[in-house]
Amino acid sequence: MTLSLQEVLNSMTKKPEIIPLSLEDRKAFVKVLLNPPKSSARLLKATKRFLNEVKVKK
Repeated sequence: MTLSLQEVLNSMTKKPEIIPLSLEDRKAFVKVLLNPPKSSARLLKATKRFLNEVKVKK
């Protein structure tokens, strides 16, 4: 049986994934969302390279 691309995409988008987290995990997740770590030099360099390659306006 061969599935069409549309059927595959539909099956992927219809199933939300819920990952249960402990109270400790939830607190850690929210802490990082509210206080994200600073971007590393490596990440900043990759971002700059990406923006130059795709010519995104800043």
